[in-house]
Amino acid sequence: MVNDKISRLILRNHDEPPTGILSFSDLFRLSLTIENQNQIVDDINPSIPMVFPRKDFVSKEGFGGTIKASQIMKDEIITVNYDDYLAKECKVLIDKKINGVGVLSSKGILIGVK
Repeated sequence: MVNDKISRLILRNHDEPPTGILSFSDLFRLSLTIENQNQIVDDINPSIPMVFPRKDFVSKEGFGGTIKASQIMKDEIITVNYDDYLAKECKVLIDKKINGVGVLSSKGILIGVK
């Protein structure tokens, strides 16, 4: 997201229809939530629990390497139609208190994000 300068991703399970949306603000909120957690516990083997210091976001040990997108995504994608007027789209953004929406084709297929 940072490298490609995008603020949200539409998520899907392989070739299936979209299942959710993940925004940069979701990641930011998560980082604030777990900011005070300085370590992670590996308890895969209950007889030998191990504690590791938490690394930065992009490392394997950081929350970016230990939390799946499906765990924090929103499973409702708010959408507008391709030919809706801008005023209607803005009203959806304001009413839902969001800053982006999915865009549907005339056939109801998700074709983009605004």
